This record gives sequence, C-alpha cells and structure tokens, in this order.
Amino acid sequence: MSESTRRVVVTGLGVISPIGLGKHHFLDSLKSGRSGIGQITRFDVSGFASKVAGEVNDFDPIEHLGPRRVQQMGRAAQFAVVASGMAIEDAQLNLDTVDKERVGSIIGTAVGDLGWAIEEALVQEHNDHVVSNPRTMFMSYPNSVSGQVSIRYGLKGPTDTISSGCASTGTAAGLASDLIRRNEADVLLVGGTEAPLQPTIFRNLCAAGALSTMHGGGLASPFDKERDGPVLAEGVGVLVFEELGHALRRDAPIYAEFMGWGSTTDAFSLTRTEPNGTQGIRASQAALHHSGVSADEVDYISAYGIATPSCDWTETRITKMVYGDRARAIPISAIQSMVGYSWAAMGALQLISICLAITEGIVHPTINYAAADVNCDLDYVPNTARNLSIDTAVTDQFGCGKNVVSVVRRYNGAG
Repeated sequence: MSESTRRVVVTGLGVISPIGLGKHHFLDSLKSGRSGIGQITRFDVSGFASKVAGEVNDFDPIEHLGPRRVQQMGRAAQFAVVASGMAIEDAQLNLDTVDKERVGSIIGTAVGDLGWAIEEALVQEHNDHVVSNPRTMFMSYPNSVSGQVSIRYGLKGPTDTISSGCASTGTAAGLASDLIRRNEADVLLVGGTEAPLQPTIFRNLCAAGALSTMHGGGLASPFDKERDGPVLAEGVGVLVFEELGHALRRDAPIYAEFMGWGSTTDAFSLTRTEPNGTQGIRASQAALHHSGVSADEVDYISAYGIATPSCDWTETRITKMVYGDRARAIPISAIQSMVGYSWAAMGALQLISICLAITEGIVHPTINYAAADVNCDLDYVPNTARNLSIDTAVTDQFGCGKNVVSVVRRYNGAG
C-alpha cells in the first residue's frame, strides 16, 4: 500500500485529568463545564502569589501498576503507562494478535519527571550526597515516559519522546501519522504527559509572573477581558493512532480520522507567541493544505487559549487571518479553562476532546468567561456546552515559540 493511500484513524482514548479519569468521566465533565482547578493540596502555597492548580487527586498508581513498578517510574511516566493501557483497552486492541514490531509509542512531554528529579536532588543534598538513589538518572530521563510504555506493553516499533513545550503532543501526533503513512508502523500510542506540580517548579513560575492570581488565588479564564494567565496542571492523554486497513480488519471502533498537521517556529520567544501570528497563520494553512481541507470546511476549533492577554489576542488574530469572514461563525473553545495548563498533556487532552466532540455532536464550553475583550471578539462558546454536528475540527497549539495545528475529521466509512 502506498504512502498516499495509507490513512490514519483514532481507535482508542486514554485520559487522566483534573476533571476525570477515563474518557467517560472526562467527557461528562467537559459537557457540564466542570472545573478541575482548586486549592493546591500537594504542598504549602501560603507564600505563593498563585495558590491553585489542576491536581489529579483520584489517581492511585499502586492500584494500576503495583508497588514494584511504581518505584521505577516518576509520576509523569506512571500517567503515561496507565493512560496507554486505557487507550489500548478502549481500542479493543489485543496486543498478542498484532506484530509488536509495528506497534510503538510517540509521547510528548515538556518537563517530564523534572519534579521528581528535583526532589531527589534535595534529598541527596540534605544527606551530603552520601546516599544516592540508583534510579535517579533513568527515572528522570524525558524518554522514560515513552520508554516505560514500550516496556510495559512490549512494543518494539518506533518509540520516541517529543519535547517541544506546549506543542509536544501536536508534534508527536504529526510525526506518528507520518510514520504510519510511510508504512513504518501500523499502530502508535500517541499523547502527552506532565507532572509539574512540585514546589520548586511552581515557585519559579510564580516568580516569573507566569500563573494566574485572579480573585486572590487563580482562575483560568481564556479570552475573558480580565484574564491574567494560565493555571498550572498535571495529567495525560493518550490516543491510539492506527492505519485504517489495520483497524478495519479487526473491526476496531473509530472515533475520527487524523487528516494532517502543520508545524512552524516563531524564532521569537520561548514563552510567548509572536504578536503578529505570522508563523501560526502559516502552520494553520499548512495543516489545512496537507489535510486536503479548505478553511470553509472547518466546523470547530479547539483553541490553545492560554489566557494571557497577548497570546489570546494573537490566537484570535490568527483565526481571523486564516478563516476570513467565517471566523466569527466557527465555535472556538478552550478546555484549558477546565483542565488547566498542563504543557504537553494539554495538546493530548485537546485531541481527545475533539474526537469526543465529533462522536458526541457537542462543542465543549470555555468556562469562567464573564467579560468580553474587544480584541477577542469571536465565538468562544462561553460557559455552556453546545450541541453541534461536527465533521471537521482543528486543534491549535501556539506556545513556547512552536506552532502546531492538527486537523481531525469524522470517519466517513470508506476504506
């Protein structure tokens, strides 16, 4: 089968998020507009400017992995392994019946288990470096997130970790789809995982003024006039990307088809989007072109929506430039308002959410939206979900200097 005829579909979803474990709880929370942001319980934040986060409080790694495996992984890797298992189960994929040399994992992470490494360094310093945990180095490798997935499930195909900041999952998904189309793999676990809720990381972000302090604690309010930044969060999302023929032969469930992607770099800042949005526009246009989709066909946009004034203005500008007069008619929502800002995991949760939006016929809301900003004047689906038949959806990831746009479409049933 030629590269041009190999198509990529999504057949399984695994999610661990501040608004629910598993796709059903995640979907229910999205539809109801439930926030997963609350007062931090993991450590003392009395001296911090921001005091809230998107914590995953109902995840017991020992229950899912057992004590021995838990001791070999940091939290980000634990998330990745468990969510991968969820996605495999959801895809009804029996790994004993497939060629594992053609199954792999492409997982994105911005900071991986940096928090775990910091804690280990503090312990060693306290003990004058006399005692050292022999697992410290390999547990803190960014590649441990995908490496542990491949070990746990015996996957011998392409296995890599992508670290492109907020755009890590978008890049992972794009590269994974390319591998499948080039006939280098049949099935790939694709996603993003983060576990950044550690005092040193949190304090540094507060010191940089990078987190929301609205209402004395923090509130994720993308596109709202009073927004003042993101709320840090943790979590993971994993999707099963599968070659269409492979999926059809085993009668797999199909959520949507991954059509294509576009990727550019601003060469401007590691923390801010270039104000004119030039490269974000180019990434959007490339994604549509490579997908064979026109701007007029896009029914829904899952926005990056990081909730800083400049980035939200720029994302709005990009949308207007790419979609022209239709920009005001396209519903746009930022689920970050509910799940928080979880770097690479954010892109994975966006991809999962649009697959669910397509299958369920519902657009998820942007919550905490109270006051309109004259520079953000599009339809952000404020506060309440909306029923809508969606054929084609787009995810935007414009952050950390990298722009990745992905196009997903309802599977039309043609093999």
